[in-house]
Amino acid sequence: MKKVEDKTALTDYRNALMRFLTEYGLVAPAILSLARRTDLVQYNPKEPIMIQGKDYSEIFFLVDGRIQISIYMKDRNEVVGERGAVTLLGEISYFNQIPATANVHITGREPAHVLRISYDDFSQVIHEYPQIKTTLTRIGDMRVISQKDGFSSFTFFMEMIGWKRDRLALNRSQLEQLEDTVSQVLMPRLPVDGKLLDVGDGPGIVCEVIHGLEPGRLNGLSIQATHLEEAILNPTLSYPSDFSRTKHLREKFEAITALQIFEHLPPRKYSAQFEDARRLLKPDGHLLVIRLRVVDVVPASGAVDTSLIFDELSLLVNKTWPGILEAEDLVKISFVDADIDPMMEWNPKLSDLAAKGELSPSPGPDTFDGALLKILLEQAERSVFNPEEILFHLLVWNASKEGFQLVESQQSPEIGFYYQLYQLAAPVELTV
Repeated sequence: MKKVEDKTALTDYRNALMRFLTEYGLVAPAILSLARRTDLVQYNPKEPIMIQGKDYSEIFFLVDGRIQISIYMKDRNEVVGERGAVTLLGEISYFNQIPATANVHITGREPAHVLRISYDDFSQVIHEYPQIKTTLTRIGDMRVISQKDGFSSFTFFMEMIGWKRDRLALNRSQLEQLEDTVSQVLMPRLPVDGKLLDVGDGPGIVCEVIHGLEPGRLNGLSIQATHLEEAILNPTLSYPSDFSRTKHLREKFEAITALQIFEHLPPRKYSAQFEDARRLLKPDGHLLVIRLRVVDVVPASGAVDTSLIFDELSLLVNKTWPGILEAEDLVKISFVDADIDPMMEWNPKLSDLAAKGELSPSPGPDTFDGALLKILLEQAERSVFNPEEILFHLLVWNASKEGFQLVESQQSPEIGFYYQLYQLAAPVELTV
C-alpha cells in the first residue's frame, strides 16, 4: 500500500465518491465535508485492505479496482463475494467498535485505489451531519446482502427498497402471462411451506407475483441477483442475472424460477446454469424457465443480446464445414419492420446442401456441437429458420444432461412469452 500524492487523481476519485453518495440522498454539504477529509492510497493485486480480527482506525471507500471478501470460519476461509467500485468498507467496525469482521483483498491483475478517512475525521463529519450515519448504515446493509452472492429473503429485499418496486420492469403485455404461469403451473407444485428461489431479470419479479397471489406467503421466498444493490437503488429497472453467484449457497429449494437468464448468456454456458440449479434443488424439485422473445436483428446495448445464439451458430457451421458459406451470412434477413419480427431464413446454399443430404454433423450427437448441428440441419432441410425452436431444443438437451426432465412447456409467440417446466429426477436407491 502506498499513498498517492497526485492531486488530479485525488480530485477525480473524490468526485467519483461524491457521485456515489449523491445516489443515496445525502445533502451536498455533508458529501463535500466527507470527501474533503479523505486521502488516496493504492493497493497492489492480492494485497489486503482489511484482515479479519485486526483493529483499524479508518473507513475505506474502494473507488477503483475489484476486491474479494472472505470470512474465516470453522477452520476454512469462505469467499462470500466480490465487489467493484464504489464500495464502503470498515463502517461495521467503526459503528460497533469491533475488529474487522472480514478479510478484504485486491483481486485481478491491476492495482486498486481506495479513499480513506480516519475515525477522528469521520466522527467530526457525523457530528456536523448526523444523516451520514443513517445513510452509511443503509449502504452497509445493502452491501452485506449483495456481497453474499446477491442472495436475500424476499421480505428483507422488499424492506430495503421500501416496498416500492413497480413491475413495469417487466413488459405489461407479458405480465398477465407470467401471473397465469406462476399461478397455474408453479403454485400447485409448490408446498405451502416450500422454499422457492427466484433467479433472473429483476430481481424478485416472480416473488412479487407470488406475494400478489397469496399475500400471506412470504416465508421461504428468496431471490438471487447479480445486481442486487443496483436493483435496490433503481427498483423500476431490470437487471440481468443468472446462477453464477450461487456457488456458496447451501440451502435447498423445492422450486426455482429462472426468468430471462439464458437470453444473456452464450449457449455454451447453458449447461453450467442447469448444473447449479440441480445442486440447489431438492429431489423431485421443479425448475421453471421463463423466456421472453429472443428474436432481434440489432440487439440494443445492455438489453437481451440475441446475437449470442447467431454468433454460436455461425462459428459452428464455419468450423464444421469450412468455406461452405463463402463469407456469406449464415442467416439471411430479407425484411425488417419496426413493428413486426424480421423475416429471416437460412443461407440458401446451406439449405440446398442440407436438403440433398450432403451435410452431416461430424461431432457425436452426445456432444454440444453435435446436438446443435442436429437441430440446425433439421431446420435447414425444411428451409425453415426458427431461433425459438433452436433455443427450445438446446435448453432441453442441456437440462437432460443434468438429470432434468421436461414435464410441460408452452409458447405464446404473438407476445413473445415462453416457459418450460422441468422436474429434477430423484436419485435411484440401490437395494442389496
